[in-house]
Amino acid sequence: MSRWLKEPLLHFLLLGLAIFGAYRVLGPDEPPPATIVVTEGIINGQIESFSRTWLRPPTPQELDGLIREYVREEVYYREGMALGLDRDDTVIRRRLKQKLEFVAEAAGIATEPTDEDLRTYLEQRTDAYRTDARLSFVHVFLSAERRGDAVAQDAARLLAGLQSSDEAIDPAALGDPTMLERQFEDVPLPDIAAQFGEEFADRVAGLPVGQWQGPIESGYGIHLVRVGARADGRAPELDEVRDALRRDWLNEQRIAANDAHYQSLLQRYTVTIEGRE
Repeated sequence: MSRWLKEPLLHFLLLGLAIFGAYRVLGPDEPPPATIVVTEGIINGQIESFSRTWLRPPTPQELDGLIREYVREEVYYREGMALGLDRDDTVIRRRLKQKLEFVAEAAGIATEPTDEDLRTYLEQRTDAYRTDARLSFVHVFLSAERRGDAVAQDAARLLAGLQSSDEAIDPAALGDPTMLERQFEDVPLPDIAAQFGEEFADRVAGLPVGQWQGPIESGYGIHLVRVGARADGRAPELDEVRDALRRDWLNEQRIAANDAHYQSLLQRYTVTIEGRE
């Protein structure tokens, strides 16, 4: 026994126990366990989310289950963050980026635009909101594939007859069969270009009203055209485009606020791109 009492290892063990005991008695208190507070706002949010999904409020038992699931999710979230599981996760990175952008955008558009804001915005971008020219016209279609080399001569003959006649003409009774409509009423010029081509639309837009003109080519063939009415494009009044202006103004404010917020955050960092000078 005397030999064991002289053993240095035993002395080291006893000294360690003494230090540990003294630390437990005299040392600082251990930090309290992390606290999860389920606030009334969180509970109301759970009730609202459940009600939107099931079109009824949850029963008391269901609400208890929702709260337990919230606590479970919160525990896993905190432990995951503590372990750094959020790092190098593309989905989480993008989601956090989106949430920060939402915060920045919301802060940047706290007020609605005034009429003066919208009027100034419209004056700076008049061309973007200009109304398109609109046309009403009828046409006679001649198929180059069907008529071959005679199509130009046939078009000239038909045009002369149309121009010299005072009677109302049914376009469907003249020309060649086609799946195209024969008559168009108050059609925006871009829609005409989409159907017949830009060159056709430009030519028709410059025709005098009430006269048969042609021939005008399209991707389908040859056309003889009579414009019945034309409304030129114009700059709109504020009330005509108020909703579109407000939407675009707010969107521009969101983008500007988000970019300004990002630039302010970027000042805190030094960015180094390896392999780049």
